[in-house]
Amino acid sequence: MGRNPKFEDKHFISAAQDVIATDGLEGLNVHKIARQAGATTGSLYHRFSSVDELAAMAWMEAAESFQSQFAVALSGSSLEQSVLAGALVTPEWSRKNLTAARVLLRTSAATLKQQELPPALHRRLGRLQSNLRRTILGFASRFESKAGIERIELFQFLLADMPLAAVTPYLKRGESPPDRVNKVIRTAISGFYKQLKK
Repeated sequence: MGRNPKFEDKHFISAAQDVIATDGLEGLNVHKIARQAGATTGSLYHRFSSVDELAAMAWMEAAESFQSQFAVALSGSSLEQSVLAGALVTPEWSRKNLTAARVLLRTSAATLKQQELPPALHRRLGRLQSNLRRTILGFASRFESKAGIERIELFQFLLADMPLAAVTPYLKRGESPPDRVNKVIRTAISGFYKQLKK
């Protein structure tokens, strides 16, 4: 029987996330990834064709983790409760996945798609790049069959843009967003709905 390999793909993906979180995409290189993983550069190249490919996989793993939790939060039956639950995913997920959150902050699918990547990775990046918008559009149409562009942009702001703005200062410093961020988001959304009901 052959021996199990000491390192698996996930070890290198995790190491790449650590490097991107601290040094950004521009600071990512094979030596840093190998050192972070405790492996040789040869073992890395045995599994991945390039650092760009590994960077894309590191970003995609983080994006898929966030987007899956975001989609679940929007599945409630009440519009107001679902908006609040969706908005709170950003700080709550960031606390549990600080490194991955910083990866999403420090790079993007658009940047990664400019690299030379296998076609399958390009397609996967493209799907993830537009998935958040599609999720918000689907959410809007579920509650409002003829939601206009202004309404959709409002949902985009409440569910994505505003929560991201609330956590960004902490993520930039490598800090977990404090619990008070949740209160800020709750207050903002509550104020919005109070205005709607006037």
